[in-house]
Amino acid sequence: MTYTLYIAENCHQCAEVVNFMNDNKISYNSINVDLTNQQPPFKLFAFPALFNDETLLCYGTDIKSFLSEKVN
Repeated sequence: MTYTLYIAENCHQCAEVVNFMNDNKISYNSINVDLTNQQPPFKLFAFPALFNDETLLCYGTDIKSFLSEKVN
């Protein structure tokens, strides 16, 4: 499964989740909403946000816990 991770600029939690995903070799597409015109399928109030297609799976640093269950 390939995930889509929506992130924002100057976002500490975004960097933390990106590092976690990279360290664990989790396949994902990253979209920075501040640097592109691409936006999540619906309006969000918090980043990072992890999606599978148009389904929101998790957001914030809870993404690490969510993915830890999948990786281990």
